[in-house]
Amino acid sequence: MNPYTLHSLRFQVRGNEWPENAQRLRIELLSTCPPGSFLSPVFEAGGQRAGAEFETAVTGNIQINAAQSDKAPDLAVSVRAAFNMQDGSVLEAPVVGHQQLRFRVASSAGTSDSARASRLPVPRSQLAPGQFDALQRALLAAFKREGLERMLRLKMNVHLDHIARNGSLTDLVYDVIDWADREGRVGELVRVAVASVPGNPCLQEFATGFERMRPCE
Repeated sequence: MNPYTLHSLRFQVRGNEWPENAQRLRIELLSTCPPGSFLSPVFEAGGQRAGAEFETAVTGNIQINAAQSDKAPDLAVSVRAAFNMQDGSVLEAPVVGHQQLRFRVASSAGTSDSARASRLPVPRSQLAPGQFDALQRALLAAFKREGLERMLRLKMNVHLDHIARNGSLTDLVYDVIDWADREGRVGELVRVAVASVPGNPCLQEFATGFERMRPCE
């Protein structure tokens, strides 16, 4: 995928049942990219018979306004589906199969490496060597999925399913830490985790070591 370019996407959607009073099916692509760097409209489909299995195709565009270095991870985009109901409400629809898409954003054609380097900041981890694994162990010792989800929503204003894949609790915690590191919010994550479970010795120990070993800014 080339940056700064509209790319077409096509989803082939199958469902077990079109809900009664559902007007349209909406598919959204959700990303933690900063506003303006990720552009994609809502994909919509309608005209299906209520109560019946359905299959339909929806198309749209996606544009990434940033390039990636060769060593950067793929851009992960979560897929969310919901029905717009006649009364104005929204009915969430589980996505089975392709719950997350991954894109590789190529360097801009015709742009020199030195020009890209001067324009794009180089990501820098907030975690010293060994701290990623230590934080993962601390969070696993302190939280179940429900508690982690609640803390992120109430304390950091982020939905767990927007930043993490479906999987085991270990997978979820890994994705949360990876997201926080990329977004520069590891310190915030540690603070709110300690505040949410103040009596947990693993978190307290990590928080103390994190502040002492924090990489220089």
